[in-house]
Amino acid sequence: MSRFLWTQKQDVGPSARFGHAMAYDATRQQTLLFGGADSTGLALRDTWGWDGEFWTQLSDIGPAARSEHGLCFDLADNVAFLFGGASGSYFGDSWQWNGQDWTQVEDSGPSARYGHGLVWDSSRSRAVLFGGENAAAQLLGDTWEWDGQSWTQVEDTGPSARVYAAMAFDPVQKRTIVFGGHGNAGELADTWTWDGSKWTQVQDIGPSACLRSAMASSDAASLMYGGLSSAATNPPPQIFGASWVYSGGHWTERQDIGPGARWGHALAYDSARRTFVFFGGATGIVGSGGALRDDTWEHAETDPPAQTGSGGNTGNSGTPQIVLSPSSAQAGQQVTVQLIVAPSNAAASFEVAWIRDSRWQAIMNGASPQANDFNLIGAVSIPPQATSATVTFTVPAVGEAIVVVAADSQSIVASADLPA
Repeated sequence: MSRFLWTQKQDVGPSARFGHAMAYDATRQQTLLFGGADSTGLALRDTWGWDGEFWTQLSDIGPAARSEHGLCFDLADNVAFLFGGASGSYFGDSWQWNGQDWTQVEDSGPSARYGHGLVWDSSRSRAVLFGGENAAAQLLGDTWEWDGQSWTQVEDTGPSARVYAAMAFDPVQKRTIVFGGHGNAGELADTWTWDGSKWTQVQDIGPSACLRSAMASSDAASLMYGGLSSAATNPPPQIFGASWVYSGGHWTERQDIGPGARWGHALAYDSARRTFVFFGGATGIVGSGGALRDDTWEHAETDPPAQTGSGGNTGNSGTPQIVLSPSSAQAGQQVTVQLIVAPSNAAASFEVAWIRDSRWQAIMNGASPQANDFNLIGAVSIPPQATSATVTFTVPAVGEAIVVVAADSQSIVASADLPA
């Protein structure tokens, strides 16, 4: 995946909301949206479809009004599948959408809950559910699967109990991914994968601890956007506006110019158009001056599936992998930056720069990059058919820095942390 460039689409469609759910209906080739809550906390029960140009309200009958539910698309039965959520009371019901009507199906299975994750495992043709919170304010850490006919609890060990984690299915590694959320001891920043038989914790440095972000997967990688730093409202939490890409067992942070800091939004991947679809969410604390949004954004994925190595991304000749040696350094120490690309018939040219960590974090939270943010290390040209080039620099005496690779010292195409 290259740098994410979001495009805002029309804003005539669903009302402003948060806690809604979206999934891509591959049969009818539209992104499906259900429910959520408005600025007063009132739960909604409307169903909408997005075809890339227009929103169409599809139904206002079906499941009871709710938010913080799970929604995925069952590719085996060609129906959308919904479970749980809350609206004053907590739900433990399962529903299917066939493109025209909602039908309640199996009502025995996971206990009533909200804030859980629900994804479709396309390699094993079943939905996977994890975590959430029940009516007794108990955080849950159980794993269930839906095979199109019935629920089966498959695991009760693995990630710690949590609510509001980000979850998606990685079709490349054929594993369900869970990141972060709110646990019994506070916010979490751990990554876990489920292969259908066991949970495995991924030992990789990635996003900061957060909850109520959104994640979706293309055929190349998984994208996670936004979220909150804390479940507490006093002091107000930080709201994130960064994109993180998970591929090959590694997280890579990307620059975004688009939706901005957001939480409680929804994200889906339109596989027919190879486009991520983003809708709604909140830009502040709802009820405390925070505004809900009804905006629709898209990012079209144009690069081929990428292979990921340590320290960054590599795919085509325009998206380098960064390898730092040593991987951490003190001020005044020399570091070698190696750029690795797939061989190409054309030369690949980059500029390598460092940026102060505080400014990088501001950019990741929605600030626009400025030319003076980037401190040039050197220009790098990788000849045709070559696979790498290096440049060496001395770490500045300004504390932690992040090395970035930029085509013009403003357009960030890859990055790597350089801890002091």
